[in-house]
Amino acid sequence: MVLVTHCYLILVAIMPKFLSSVTSIAICDRCNQKMRSDVIKPDGNSPGLRVCPACWDSKDPYRLAPRTTEDISLRFARPDKSNMS
Repeated sequence: MVLVTHCYLILVAIMPKFLSSVTSIAICDRCNQKMRSDVIKPDGNSPGLRVCPACWDSKDPYRLAPRTTEDISLRFARPDKSNMS
């Protein structure tokens, strides 16, 4: 009985938790083509999609957060008196 339990523990320690990318197949969420799972990557604009390189979109700059404005001011500001006549 102890020997069987020991063999089971060895098998559990040797077996991987996930398949390797060479043996696993994934499906592109846009074009529904089957390909190796190491080729599929997350999409740039839609984070929930896993797509192939042909369907991959780069990040759209209009969807990013706006840049912060700069605080530009003069050190010794004086009013313009040429228009005040």
